Amino acid sequence: MPEKIESLWLKNEFSKINLSGNQGKFKNYKASLIESFKNFCSELNDLCSLFASDSEDDNEENKRGIGLKKIEFIYEDSTLDRKKFNSWKKLWELWSGKK
Repeated sequence: MPEKIESLWLKNEFSKINLSGNQGKFKNYKASLIESFKNFCSELNDLCSLFASDSEDDNEENKRGIGLKKIEFIYEDSTLDRKKFNSWKKLWELWSGKK
């Protein structure tokens, strides 16, 4: 997923949490952040499917949306746990003023 989109999602999620009052408690939000991110990816995938072409034929009558290629954002739980969660934690610390 493009970093800017993920960053906007994360800022929105953090805005739901009082960062200054929750320093050091990031792990308490792990499950909800991962679940929210998976839901966000699913919603993006649904949106991107609107732009997918129904067929390889270039005939305008056979295209849905604007005919862009479908993109899917899918992450394994282990990847979210290992990579995404750690980067989110660093941003949490940065944005909350902990570091």
